[in-house]
Amino acid sequence: MERDPKAKSSHALVNYVAISPHPKRECRVCAHYIKADPPRCETVQGPIAPRGWCQRFEFANQAQRSGMRG
Repeated sequence: MERDPKAKSSHALVNYVAISPHPKRECRVCAHYIKADPPRCETVQGPIAPRGWCQRFEFANQAQRSGMRG
């Protein structure tokens, strides 16, 4: 279930950026990402870009995490 938009964190609070500086760590593979039109996040206020990133990033599944190096 999606959180109340008023309870979500601002972009500034979580250091959100629209283009991820971390290879393979993007909103579109994050556990909090909601694929919709427009895309949304469970924990961060919109707008959210599929290729974005923030400090709350978590891989959506273990397979993605195990494929990461470094």
